[in-house]
Amino acid sequence: MRLNLLIDAAMLLLMAAISGIGILMKRVLITGQERWSVYGRNVDISWLGLDRHEWGDVHLVLGCFLLGLLVWHLLRHWNSVVGMVRQLMVGDAARRMVVGLFAVIGLGLMIFPFFINPEVTEIGRGEGRQVQAAVRSVAIERTRAVVQHGAGQEHSRGRTDIRGSMTLGEVSGKYGVSAEYLKNRLGLPAATSGAEKLGDIRRKSGIRMSEVQSAVEDCGADDHACRPK
Repeated sequence: MRLNLLIDAAMLLLMAAISGIGILMKRVLITGQERWSVYGRNVDISWLGLDRHEWGDVHLVLGCFLLGLLVWHLLRHWNSVVGMVRQLMVGDAARRMVVGLFAVIGLGLMIFPFFINPEVTEIGRGEGRQVQAAVRSVAIERTRAVVQHGAGQEHSRGRTDIRGSMTLGEVSGKYGVSAEYLKNRLGLPAATSGAEKLGDIRRKSGIRMSEVQSAVEDCGADDHACRPK
């Protein structure tokens, strides 16, 4: 009886935590597009050292723990579950069909992400949702950036989507910016690995994603000093 109470209490706490983290990701650690509308610029938002994507990982882990406790709970009360199913449905064939259908649906809901292919749409310059949101909310700021850096060096802030889950090498390859330039600009040790995630680097060195964003945007198209050799 005491173990059942502990399992139920743990499941309740996990469900509360999963709900709270979901609200945190939806309402507080908002997406890049929403940040432009709320803050008027691209900022880095985190809580307890974790950004939106990293809290998504926590959300997934807690969900797996909850599922495991639920399965354990059912196994401990398997005889009671079987008795209730027999009372609700008359006939072995009907019971087998309903239980089998329920099991297939449950398993399908867990594994369907491994079998889907996302829709990939080519986006031209200035056509993405984040870019359009930036144009609407920070038109004046972008105009000043063009005047300051020159038309040939403009980097639309909405076109860079730098996340803590990305590695230093991925940022370098995606935006054509030298990894050495990024290390120097961010004050990172020269021995920093290009395979290290920005989130890990941030926790160790205290840099912000907005600083990485600015370093990428400040590297002009004709600035060979910040481009890969």
